[in-house]
Amino acid sequence: MYRPLLPTVHSDNVERLGGLGRLLGKLRPGGVLVTHLHWSAGTEASVARAGAKCLFLIRDPRAIVVSQAAFIATETRHPQHAIFAALPDLRERVLLAIRGNPETGFMGVAERLRAFSGWLDGAAHVIRFEDLVGERGGGCDERQRRTVEEVLGCLEVSIAAGAFEAIVASLFSSASPTFRRGSIDSWREIFDETVAQEFARATAPEAALYGYDGNPHLPSVPAT
Repeated sequence: MYRPLLPTVHSDNVERLGGLGRLLGKLRPGGVLVTHLHWSAGTEASVARAGAKCLFLIRDPRAIVVSQAAFIATETRHPQHAIFAALPDLRERVLLAIRGNPETGFMGVAERLRAFSGWLDGAAHVIRFEDLVGERGGGCDERQRRTVEEVLGCLEVSIAAGAFEAIVASLFSSASPTFRRGSIDSWREIFDETVAQEFARATAPEAALYGYDGNPHLPSVPAT
């Protein structure tokens, strides 16, 4: 499998790159398109017409806002970098990631979760980040291996045992440009009572929709 020389496709650049239908149409067997595309009926229809398999990776929203806040504050090319970098510490940046900023068009976490939630009910195979990181990320190696097997089954890919072990060994990797800690529990260091209450008020129905009810150590079950 391989990834074409394309940036991550998201709702702001997909048309500039030629449109999702064209991008999917150019994929060859084994090609992988990495996206942050919000769900829409049209987007899902484009995937179906292309005969592509769709994997939808989800993560505990509390970990998302911490990771997002830290990344934007250090990524000078991000359009929201200035407002995050101007805040005094990570806690304040996390609060901004939770609330959003309508003046600059920056989505709060609840709006972001709603924008992607349609993939939960469609043909996408849902994968939890917590199931992929294994023991090195605070998860479970057995669950990690089972999740990789499920993904390969979804993709209808058969590989040698050595290749399987190489995949599992490389899943927890600081080589990713968005890698920070890779730990499923690191958000607890930032979530004091005030932050936790703010998050709960903002995401009461949305976090539950994704199956995150306060316990980050979740089994691999289909999201509904």
